[in-house]
Amino acid sequence: MASDARKSNAPPVSHVLVSRVEEARQAVVRRVRIRGTAWGLFAAISFVLAMALFDYLLRQDDMGTRWFLSLVTLSGLVFAVVWWMVPAWQWQPSLQQIAQRIEQFFPELRDKISSALFFLQQDEADATGSSPYFRRKHIAEMTDTLSHTDLSVALNRQLAARSLYAFGGSIFVLLSVLAFSPQSFSTAIARLAMPWQSVEWPRTNDLALVDPPAVVPLGGRATFEVEDLNQNLPEIVELQVRYEPNGRPVTYPMQFDMPTERMVYQLEGVQRAFEFRVQGGDDDTMAWQPVDVVKPPKFSDVQITLIPPQYTRWLPSESPRSIIALEGTSLQLFGKVDQKITDANFVFESAGNSESFPLDIGDDRLTFSTKTSPTPTNKPNKPAGPILAASGNYWIEVTVESGLKKAEGQRYPVRVVKDKAPVVSWIAPERNMTLTPKGMVDLAASVRDDLQTESIKLTIRKPADNSIVLEENLYTGPTDRPFESAPTNLAMGQAEERSVEYQLDLTKLKDIVPGIALELVITGNDYRPQTGKSLPRIITIISEEQLDQRVNRQQRDIISKIAEARRLQQDARQQTRSVEIELEEGSKLGPAEMSNLQNGEQNQKSVRDKLVAGEESAAAKIDALLNELDQNRQQDHDAADLLRDLKEKIEAVANAELGPIESELTELRRGASRAQSQQTSADPQKSDSDNSDADQQSDAGNPESDPNAQQDPHEQLKDIGERQEKVAGELQDWQNDLNKWDTFRRFAMDVRDLANRQAELSRNVESQQGETLGQEVEQMTPEQRAALKQMGEQQANLAGEMDRIQSRMRDMLQNNPESEDVANTLQDAINENRDAAVSQRMRQASQRIEDNQLSSAKDSQKQVEDSLEDVLDTLQNRRETDKKELLRKLDDAQKDLQELKQRQKALKDKTQDAKMQNESDPSGQNGSQQSQRQKLEQLSAQAKQLQQQAEQLARKLERLSAKEAAQKMRDAAERLEDAAQQAQNQDPGQLEQQIEQAEKDLEEAEKELEKQKEKVEQDLAQEIAAKLKQSIELLIIRQERIRDEMVRLNELQEADGELTSAQRQTLSGLSIEQATLTDEIRSFAEAIAKAEVYHLSLQMTAEVTTDLARLLDTGEIDASMIALAQEAVDRLQQLVTALEEEQNQQQGQQDQQPQEGQNQQQQQPGGNQDGISQTAQLRLLKMMQESLKARTQTLGEKIAADPKAANPSELSRLAAEQGRLSELTLNLIKATEEELFDPNKLPEIEPTIPDEEQQEVPDVE
Repeated sequence: MASDARKSNAPPVSHVLVSRVEEARQAVVRRVRIRGTAWGLFAAISFVLAMALFDYLLRQDDMGTRWFLSLVTLSGLVFAVVWWMVPAWQWQPSLQQIAQRIEQFFPELRDKISSALFFLQQDEADATGSSPYFRRKHIAEMTDTLSHTDLSVALNRQLAARSLYAFGGSIFVLLSVLAFSPQSFSTAIARLAMPWQSVEWPRTNDLALVDPPAVVPLGGRATFEVEDLNQNLPEIVELQVRYEPNGRPVTYPMQFDMPTERMVYQLEGVQRAFEFRVQGGDDDTMAWQPVDVVKPPKFSDVQITLIPPQYTRWLPSESPRSIIALEGTSLQLFGKVDQKITDANFVFESAGNSESFPLDIGDDRLTFSTKTSPTPTNKPNKPAGPILAASGNYWIEVTVESGLKKAEGQRYPVRVVKDKAPVVSWIAPERNMTLTPKGMVDLAASVRDDLQTESIKLTIRKPADNSIVLEENLYTGPTDRPFESAPTNLAMGQAEERSVEYQLDLTKLKDIVPGIALELVITGNDYRPQTGKSLPRIITIISEEQLDQRVNRQQRDIISKIAEARRLQQDARQQTRSVEIELEEGSKLGPAEMSNLQNGEQNQKSVRDKLVAGEESAAAKIDALLNELDQNRQQDHDAADLLRDLKEKIEAVANAELGPIESELTELRRGASRAQSQQTSADPQKSDSDNSDADQQSDAGNPESDPNAQQDPHEQLKDIGERQEKVAGELQDWQNDLNKWDTFRRFAMDVRDLANRQAELSRNVESQQGETLGQEVEQMTPEQRAALKQMGEQQANLAGEMDRIQSRMRDMLQNNPESEDVANTLQDAINENRDAAVSQRMRQASQRIEDNQLSSAKDSQKQVEDSLEDVLDTLQNRRETDKKELLRKLDDAQKDLQELKQRQKALKDKTQDAKMQNESDPSGQNGSQQSQRQKLEQLSAQAKQLQQQAEQLARKLERLSAKEAAQKMRDAAERLEDAAQQAQNQDPGQLEQQIEQAEKDLEEAEKELEKQKEKVEQDLAQEIAAKLKQSIELLIIRQERIRDEMVRLNELQEADGELTSAQRQTLSGLSIEQATLTDEIRSFAEAIAKAEVYHLSLQMTAEVTTDLARLLDTGEIDASMIALAQEAVDRLQQLVTALEEEQNQQQGQQDQQPQEGQNQQQQQPGGNQDGISQTAQLRLLKMMQESLKARTQTLGEKIAADPKAANPSELSRLAAEQGRLSELTLNLIKATEEELFDPNKLPEIEPTIPDEEQQEVPDVE
């Protein structure tokens, strides 16, 4: 009954408490099974791997051992299954066991879960134990507790995790073994699984013969080479040879050959057939291989015929076995052997590489030869045999019927003589030169070729656009040359040298204008054909004015050389005079006098060097200057005759005077030295060698042997001194004659020196300004006050020096200057200095420096420097060629003209007053006649003063190339001179007429000056634009060369896979060249910084080329780098295109409406910046924006097609460039608005009728 009751009270499976515990029990079972399975598999895999490794290391093929290993492996697998897997799958814990495990993990639930399970198994009617209420309550509490408790935490997860880790590790090891050595693993498993099968481990060594000999010549050598197919050649390899079948073999140890990494052995003197095999390491399976021994063939009657290249026109010739031939020569062979052959080859070896050429075998199979086509005896054969391209060695190799391959025992040398390209060298001109468009120069060059020169050509091109100006054939060789025998001394080398001359007349060339450069290259071709080029000679085209400047500079160099020679001659005379004085006083020649004689002798030689010796002498410079005048067709130049006469005088003095003076000084010094030696030799303590030297010197001083010894040294020095003074006088005369070019040079040099010292002092003042700024003199340190005082005194000294120069110029002006031009120039320089108040400004700056007013002192110093430059221009009578400076000076001249007009107007008013007074009181009754006369005299003086100012301004305009305005100023000066005369004559009426006429002349001069200014402004803009365009074109040419070379290298890399070392060196050179070009682009950008758009474009180009140079430094090349190079070219081309469009538009406007075009040009908003108009900049800005838009669209299309193609750096670069363009556009708009809406610059518009548009509007007083 109790049993039935318990059965009836069994807990229902659906109870929550039982379900929770059952879930825990199932989880425990799963983990135990996973753990057992994982550990079992780990043990099985580990045991199998261990046994496989053991079998691999043991490598036993014994059947018993293999069966033992297999059984042990099987036992290990069974143990793993029985020990781990079977118990895990058979274990079934009860709910009570699980509950107790949970209670152990949760101490607060101790015995409560098991009690609740027990209560669930009891019948409620069972009175044993606790009451039914308590049991239900306890069950409910446990049910509620377990429903909120995670029972999985009570499970030991680490046991299952560790087993899985171990199993995963074993799997990883297993997969690694399979990956790295699948064949070894499969072999091990097969050997363990099937011990009855014949499965062997692969051998460590697998020896193989390389070209084993099958036939060996009798008495010859058999070579054996062995390699290991497993790349594991054993240290010991043995060659076994047996001469009888199944006989005892003879063992030979083989040697390791390092270059081939093979075992090698050579068996010498083979006399009979044999068998061989090779053993080493664990490879002993090689079979015996037979080798036959046969009699070797013998070579005889080998003949060689050399067939030169077709272009040489040489006939074929016989050659000994040692060959010396021209590159490209082909060989014709013939030979015999004493055995029948099956194959024959000509083997050529060069630079470690050999090449075989098959030969034809004769019908009797005893001869061999190359193929030749029958040709007439007087014509060369066409190449049929091997063609020689490099030096090396050759031999003949044949194969006989028995299979023996036999080569000649001797290697015969082949020396190939290269046919080099022609070498072209310049004879004249020796260096780059400058010529005017009318110049003519004699060109001469030599062309040296190994054989014969076919043609010589002169090419003249413009580097700016690479356009060819002239191509002239200077020599053309015969096309149908006769055949001739080849030279017998080819090894000694032979060459043909041909000289050519050509007279280049620049007047016959087109578009030769000043400012361009011509590149001359002589090209020589030979008959191969090969081309040789000379180094380029650059001819820079200059204007007539620039030539005059060069002539003046060279003339000054000649004068300087003569002046230096004169000073040296005077020094030499002073030194000889000091010795002469000593002799006059009866003193003996001591060391000091001997030193003076030696120094005088050296100075005397220096005089000759300065005049006639060396390339830097005066005579050489005269020759160079005359040659330059001849080349520029200036034979009638005013200096040419004087220079020729001067050269004759220099050569005459050098031969007649300087040579004898030098020799006599040398003899005098040597005689004095011998006299001192004779006195010294009288000492008895001297050695025999000294006595011998003294005797020799005494003999040398014998009057019979030395005529000069009879003459008194004092008389000699006196005679030499007179001639030295004569030479110094002649040099002074030459210098005086040359001073007609250099009349003002002494003043100019003094002023230039003064200007340099002034500039240096200005820099010192500027550097001192930062230290003493804002300080009182009393508060300064003693060092600072001393520095200011020193600089102030230096400035005052410069003022005194300027006063002395001014005084010297006045003295020269008063002492009858040699010509009126000299007087006028001196007067202009004096007036320039006086009007600018240079000395007064210097003293003012001096005082301000001492008072620490350095800022205002700097302003005064800047005015002084400008004034000194103007004085220099006046003294040197320089015609200003710099357009910018010329424009500035024209502005200054215009201001002077306006000031002169105001003074003339004041004079006119005074003249009218005098005339009115004379008309109102003709007899002088109401006024004093004396007062009227004094007034007219004052007007006369004022008119003379205005006349002098007008003449000075006319000369200034003449120097500024404003000839028409200068002529009008001279007319006004003449009118003023007549007015002064009329005032002296007391004729107010005529005085007024002359003054009015002078006023008209001044008005016309002002108009002419304005026209000249407009012309200079236009020329300046065109000149700067042309220079800018030419410079950018040169940059484009260089950048295109870099790009083309990169394209070539990239094509070579794609074809060959990689670049050679030489090509990488070329790439490195491109990197250096690109970096240099980048620096030049940056410098060029800074030079035109005022043209903001062009400046920005060049800066962006420099950034691109910088990236390109950096990438080239890596030594690699790809398409992206070529794209960067092309981008740089495109950016530079944009600059040229914008300039060309602007020039074309301006030219079209000038052709249609010249005057209107000029006016428009002058009224362009923004004017010109560094010679670049605002419209040209706007054109370039538009092109840059369009280019940026195109690149942005291209990148957008790439990103749309492939989003991964987005390059963040490229996007950021485009964004940055767009930002810079936008900022620049705003700046240009702002500048243009300021220029357009400046009321002071708006033109005055007055209503006119069509017929009166060209009429002049009279001035309204």
